[in-house]
Amino acid sequence: MAKKRIVATGGWNSNKNPRSKPQRPEPARRPTPGSAPDKAGFLQKAKNLAKSYASKGFSGKKADEETVELRNMSCHGLSDIGLAPCEFRGTSEENAGRHYCLECGCGDRQATWLNALEDGEYTKLHFPKVSCPLKMPGFSDYITANEESEERKTHYSNFERKKVIENYCQTMGVDLTINNEVILDKDGLLYITNPSCGWCKKADPLVDELRMEGHDINIVNMVDQESFEFVNKVKEKFDIKCGTPLFVNGNTGEYLCGYKEKEKIEEWANNDKKNSSE
Repeated sequence: MAKKRIVATGGWNSNKNPRSKPQRPEPARRPTPGSAPDKAGFLQKAKNLAKSYASKGFSGKKADEETVELRNMSCHGLSDIGLAPCEFRGTSEENAGRHYCLECGCGDRQATWLNALEDGEYTKLHFPKVSCPLKMPGFSDYITANEESEERKTHYSNFERKKVIENYCQTMGVDLTINNEVILDKDGLLYITNPSCGWCKKADPLVDELRMEGHDINIVNMVDQESFEFVNKVKEKFDIKCGTPLFVNGNTGEYLCGYKEKEKIEEWANNDKKNSSE
């Protein structure tokens, strides 16, 4: 079956046509940006931004292709089914042809633009982990239209656009279950880091280099409650008393505590390959 793709303009290229096109939602009055009942405060916005940059890392990691396509559809619409762009998609005054989100409050600047004008360009939609105020498909905080609270449904006109996207993706066989970060309960090589740790900032680029060289190292950024709980479980399991940076083999318990040079980290990573082949 031909691969389905959503491009930045909102078009979907595929040799497969859906059996039926979802009905176009009626245009609704756009709520005033930033007036949502559960709008994020300044500290929450800063936390969300920190998570996005932490997920990108020093090597410029990107979300997988299908996730970016879903985000493009959520933001830019899809002309094939008459789905207009999101009502909160603003037009940049800083750079012609660019768009940014009016609702999230992230502003009109390069790091927050939603579309690429050149091949290989990194946009806000490429971050492995990025949130959306409407919790649309493809984003880290996505929830279905049926799961939305009644208060949010009233504010956002019952999420008709979200329903259209969900119905269309179901027709096309597109999985909306998005995995934007490391699966925390998996075994393997774990690099535990913290954005506020000075030694981690020295170790981060070394780990990124090793990952690009083929070492399967999972990065666990201690930026939220879930990651803190996971790290505590790992430490308890292997009786580890160490802060960050911390390198742990989730299979054997072998670990390195604190900053290490690249050669030492590579030796630790290679020990896992050696054990796996025995």
